[in-house]
Amino acid sequence: MSLATFIIGVLVARSVSVDDYGIFVLGWSLVLTIQGIQRGLVVLPFTVYCPKMSASEKGQHLGNGLIHTLILGLISLALFTLATAQNTDESSELGKLLQALPLISLVILPFLLREQLRSTALAKLDFLGSAKSNISASLLIIAGATLLYQKQLLTLNNAYILIALISFFASLLLLYRQKSHLKIKIRALWPDLKHNFKIGKWILINAITYTLLTQAYPWLLLWFQDQSTVAAYGACLAIAGALNPLLRGVTTYALPRMSHGHNDNPEALMRMLWKTVTILAIPFSLWTILGSIFAEQIMNFFYTDKYAGYGLVLSLLILKTLIESLSAPLISALQAIHRPDINTGSLAIGALITITLGTYLTKEFGLIGVGIAAVSATLITSLWRLYFIRKLYKDTV
Repeated sequence: MSLATFIIGVLVARSVSVDDYGIFVLGWSLVLTIQGIQRGLVVLPFTVYCPKMSASEKGQHLGNGLIHTLILGLISLALFTLATAQNTDESSELGKLLQALPLISLVILPFLLREQLRSTALAKLDFLGSAKSNISASLLIIAGATLLYQKQLLTLNNAYILIALISFFASLLLLYRQKSHLKIKIRALWPDLKHNFKIGKWILINAITYTLLTQAYPWLLLWFQDQSTVAAYGACLAIAGALNPLLRGVTTYALPRMSHGHNDNPEALMRMLWKTVTILAIPFSLWTILGSIFAEQIMNFFYTDKYAGYGLVLSLLILKTLIESLSAPLISALQAIHRPDINTGSLAIGALITITLGTYLTKEFGLIGVGIAAVSATLITSLWRLYFIRKLYKDTV
């Protein structure tokens, strides 16, 4: 989650009803699910292969990757349109979500294009170009959402339209910066996709299992509880992830550096890994302490009393975020050494915990159950990655 996503989420929660914010949370989980598929098939394979590519190969993979993303966006649009057409009860909770799908689909393609072009720039170590476009887009989204909020015009529809327009603008900026390197080779579309799938199959499976691990809870709450509970979960999760822009920035920087720099040098990779863990541990540990102590006050400050009484849930989700932040560099290291299968195993275990323990605890204890299950699954998946990283290191030195 970026800073812009966090702020617009807070403003939407303050502007609309609790049930409508629940729809926003569910809609955004769909966007993140599709982004996970894109990362597995297009973005991360390029990041891993980039150091070994010639300039011509990079241009071809960039151009054909944009076509792959366009196709994925169009498939999503078609599926969402089909789902909307099947809506027979617009007054039900599911019916209200289906009504919002056309606008959600409007967000997907520009959002995917922006993320791909930003990640491509980072893979080529163009940190300045990526930062400029990302900061510009984030500031525009924050400014637009703030203006709409002040004018009392920040509805669900306007929020989705704003995100779509700014993401499209950021995509154009990044595309202009990289246009001289862009090559589209239609005959290579399928071979390039198969080449990506060689490593991306594990990342794609990771995306699916990660979706079960993280995005299943809003839907479990919708099934066993109601939209207001989904909204409360989304609000707590957003606050718990307040430092995620830092996590995203550090890990986005770390993966290209690891991919470019490990060169069969396990000691250098481990130094980079533990340095990254240390950098993340300090702010996230501090946030865990302060966030847990002042959980109720923080919820009231950001969301008013509409979301009062969820301090314990927020504390649990902040703890989950701390564990995730310390585990994220392990994922980058496994991808850098072409062992995403290990991460797949950890995510499969986490998904199994979510399906079994998570379903039971959500049904019996609601939001508290979700918090306990999320912490348990995240901790076990992190310990799995740590075990194999240490084992691989010992086997190579």
